[in-house]
Amino acid sequence: MIHKTSQFAQQEEVGFTTAAKEKVANVSLVWIRPTGFRLLKHGSQEPLRGTYVTIGDERSFLFTTGYVPWWEEYPGPHIPAPLEIGGDRDSLRDRAREILSLSKMNWNTADGIGRSPITLSFARRVGMIMAELSEDILPNPSYRFYM
Repeated sequence: MIHKTSQFAQQEEVGFTTAAKEKVANVSLVWIRPTGFRLLKHGSQEPLRGTYVTIGDERSFLFTTGYVPWWEEYPGPHIPAPLEIGGDRDSLRDRAREILSLSKMNWNTADGIGRSPITLSFARRVGMIMAELSEDILPNPSYRFYM
């Protein structure tokens, strides 16, 4: 699975699937982006974390934040905003489940859940570190260097 924060261009789709098919049996290209979409329920509870909403056949939204039943609360400061997700329409519901799981996998923080999946949030953190390096320094390839 390849996650990206913007839609895939046709050339990217061809390039990624061609390269990946040489190594793996199946590849999914999924784009994930923040949105201003809100879902309000009657009553006092926010939308449930994990709620998957589709609007027509074109748009899909996933609440990676929201009311968490096992905590009996919503651990956020504002109305939950879902992520918009896109990609292969036939498997998007399955990809949403995977994204939801990946949004609670960051063992490097005390947060119980995150808004973005670890695939994107970790890449952003590494990017921030890389931006601080001067051009003449060779980056360390070890994962533990960026934790």
